[in-house]
Amino acid sequence: MNRLLICLTLLTVVDVAISGVYLTTCARMDVPLLKDVANEACKTSCGFKGCGSGYCTKRRGRKTCFCRGCR
Repeated sequence: MNRLLICLTLLTVVDVAISGVYLTTCARMDVPLLKDVANEACKTSCGFKGCGSGYCTKRRGRKTCFCRGCR
């Protein structure tokens, strides 16, 4: 049973990596209902890094969390 779960997890990770899907804090920032959730998750992750604030933005064609006011 453990081996089956490990294999399924490994296959899922490989599938996501090959398909080009990226799982970031701001990946769903263009979805109207999830925009606020993505921005709050970005601010929270920046807070854990010791930064004052953060927001979702597109950089080089990728949606990413940009932190400001870092120590």
